[in-house]
Amino acid sequence: MQDASALYDGESPLFSIIIPLESHRGQWEMSWLGWTSQTADTSLYEIILVRISRHASS
Repeated sequence: MQDASALYDGESPLFSIIIPLESHRGQWEMSWLGWTSQTADTSLYEIILVRISRHASS
């Protein structure tokens, strides 16, 4: 992964981390903190928190 930053142009993230919040049971915070404490440059990745909203149709 260290070589990826040398080849990366920085225009968009190299990869995305998707954290679903629907039934996280409090674990999303640990996951978020784990990813944000990585030594990889933050321009290499993005973290997406996804909350699925279920509304009753009228």
